[in-house]
Amino acid sequence: MTPFVPNSTGPHGSGTLESNPRERGIASLDTAIVMISLIVVGALITFALLSTSLFGAEETKGAALGGLREAQGSVVIRGGALAIRGSVDVDADNVILISSTSTDQNAIVTVKFLVTGSTPESVIDLTPPYTFNSAGTDPDASGLSPMSVMSFVTEDVSINEAAWSVAFVGTNDGDYFLEVGEKAEITLWLQTQDITNSLWDLGAGVGDPFLDLATELLQTDMPFEIGFDVGGGVITLGRTTPGSLDSIVFLE
Repeated sequence: MTPFVPNSTGPHGSGTLESNPRERGIASLDTAIVMISLIVVGALITFALLSTSLFGAEETKGAALGGLREAQGSVVIRGGALAIRGSVDVDADNVILISSTSTDQNAIVTVKFLVTGSTPESVIDLTPPYTFNSAGTDPDASGLSPMSVMSFVTEDVSINEAAWSVAFVGTNDGDYFLEVGEKAEITLWLQTQDITNSLWDLGAGVGDPFLDLATELLQTDMPFEIGFDVGGGVITLGRTTPGSLDSIVFLE
């Protein structure tokens, strides 16, 4: 008797044992959806990383350019400063009399210092608010539009916009821009110079850029500070006057 062997072709005689075609289609669709989702998520992650990198690069670029602009607008002081002594006509009679009974006094009337650009790329606008011509009275209002501001501070007085002028030293191209290879001497004017009468006068009152009172004069053993804002940063010069004043005082 031949033993019974089950039909390997399945109940419908279709050959090999396989799943239903409808089930196969659903499985393929599920796989496709998963693949598409992975691709979309990957694209979103890549876009986010790329955007972050570009933003970081722009931030770094902006910081670098900002630093460059600051460097291009900065100056440095070369050496010390020179303080010039003058006789101040405190009583305004156009005659200087320095004695124990007079009110006229000797004091520091100008402070000079030399500046250059801080980097080879530096281009600094040193258009001054005042100029001088050694005639009549100095300094004279320049009538220009300065970009830099100078301040002067002691224990007794503060001038936010002090009078200053500039004179280029050595090789220069004749404009007010401090460029590579150029040096400029900056002069702070604390008093006005009456060249005709060979003396110095006090300022005219509140609001002018000079020292207005005898008690404000820069004399012996007095600390002071000059701030020079050139647009890309402020340089400061802090010194103390010596115990005696020569006609020219070198302040290290």
